[in-house]
Amino acid sequence: MIRMNLQLKPRDKAVSPIIATVLLVAITVSLVASAFTLLHNYVPNSGPLPPTATVEVENMTTITNSVTGNYSLTVSQITQNVSFRNVDVVVQFQNGSIYTVSIANDRTSVYEITVNPNLNITVISDTIYLNPGTVMVFSLHKAPSFVSRISLIDSQTDSNIVSAFF
Repeated sequence: MIRMNLQLKPRDKAVSPIIATVLLVAITVSLVASAFTLLHNYVPNSGPLPPTATVEVENMTTITNSVTGNYSLTVSQITQNVSFRNVDVVVQFQNGSIYTVSIANDRTSVYEITVNPNLNITVISDTIYLNPGTVMVFSLHKAPSFVSRISLIDSQTDSNIVSAFF
């Protein structure tokens, strides 16, 4: 059997503490950079939150041979300003038909949008933004069925601002 005798001679030196610290910091930085590069796509990008609103709804429709009357939406709260240019209205009827119309308006006060011969939308607002106090009246005239849902969509973020179900 061979024996090895290891002895440190005075001329043999270890790595200096400063060099060891620099090496540890460099290794740590490279590991963190590598981990970030590998994992940054798994963290969701938190962009601005989409606007949301609450509305008060009133159903004033009657039925004889067809549906006639009004649905009224009054915005009571909204989290951020949304220009009418960026608001789409989706109206879904109980018979399954769906109509999407863009408000796309720069005017204030009262204006009317004709969706089809059975449905008109009247928007009443004092600004060009969807804001608390904005009223939308959906007028039905001899419609084939009742409205089951009205949604306001922010076309910039393609997100639902509010939906009202009937």
